[in-house]
Amino acid sequence: MAAELRVILCGYGLAGRMIHAPLIGSTPGLDLCAIVTGNDERREQAKVDFPGARLISTPREAWAATGQFDVAVIASPNSAHARQTIEAIRGGMHVVVDKPLAGNAEQALLIAREAKSVNRQVHTFQNRRWDSDFLTLASIVDNRALGKVHHLESRMESLRGPSRTAWRDSSDPKDLGGVLLDLGSHLVDQAIHLLGPVLRVSAQLRAIRNPESAEDDARLVLTHAGGAESHLIASRASSSTGPRFLALCEGGEVRIEFTDSQEAALRRGEVPGGRDWGVEPPTAYAKVRITGSARDVADERIAPQRGRWDHFYPAARRAILTGSAPPVPLSQVIETMRVLDAARCASAIGELVQVVRPLFPVQGW
Repeated sequence: MAAELRVILCGYGLAGRMIHAPLIGSTPGLDLCAIVTGNDERREQAKVDFPGARLISTPREAWAATGQFDVAVIASPNSAHARQTIEAIRGGMHVVVDKPLAGNAEQALLIAREAKSVNRQVHTFQNRRWDSDFLTLASIVDNRALGKVHHLESRMESLRGPSRTAWRDSSDPKDLGGVLLDLGSHLVDQAIHLLGPVLRVSAQLRAIRNPESAEDDARLVLTHAGGAESHLIASRASSSTGPRFLALCEGGEVRIEFTDSQEAALRRGEVPGGRDWGVEPPTAYAKVRITGSARDVADERIAPQRGRWDHFYPAARRAILTGSAPPVPLSQVIETMRVLDAARCASAIGELVQVVRPLFPVQGW
């Protein structure tokens, strides 16, 4: 495990500079040795942030540098994720790609097959699995004191104006904008991780702030194979929010109002991995209500788990070097994409849609 992996970061906008770069830079055994951006302002910022890194103007130049990099991190606009991931694989690199991995499950499966054919790994950055709020919910559910979850509500809501990057609000399907792939990728991934595979989906996708733009409000209902139901809301058009999580269980409920603070910390320039990294303030807690009977109700406050976005890159590095379990298996990424595909279809036809799976499931990726 002493080997140092040479990393090239493709994209130095918000995701590249504020999230991936500091997480890579704080991971022992990863060397951020090159950054790809053609934007003059971002190139100047990259020189300040990582003075030892080589600056490359285009992805094509990066992929041509055969043998110079071990891992490509794709933090480009959504529409470039699938193409650049395949190009990096063909250039001999392992890949970390920001979510969504692709525009649909079929593209994601093609990427998985491409990677497997040349023995390269692809790791999708589903960082919200390591949010403090979600880890707290999962730890309470795993404890099983409340019994099985039968109903989950999960929200990522805000009220925002137009995005600074036009593709995020673009209604052109090729741009892969909108909240379904953005926030919905996280909500669906978390719901599956907590409650298991999804059988059926109903959904409503709407463009509220601007009818000519991509959807800014997505509401999904997932029916899980285990019988639970998830109600997911991803919105940029909500002036008020409900609880981040509400889980109704056989013997009570879990309500979480606070939201994870790691992205805000990264935006402030804080360094991941410090002793206080991922620690939420004392005002943050999960409220657990235990209902032994109608007359036997007890409320508890549970301190939050520590947020651990800084676990993703070390786990990806271990997987690449030793073949250990990936932080987010590709099979699970493809499963999430299938649910998102079903949600888009359900909204378009206004009906409940079955999640389509192949006869031979993806295994071991």
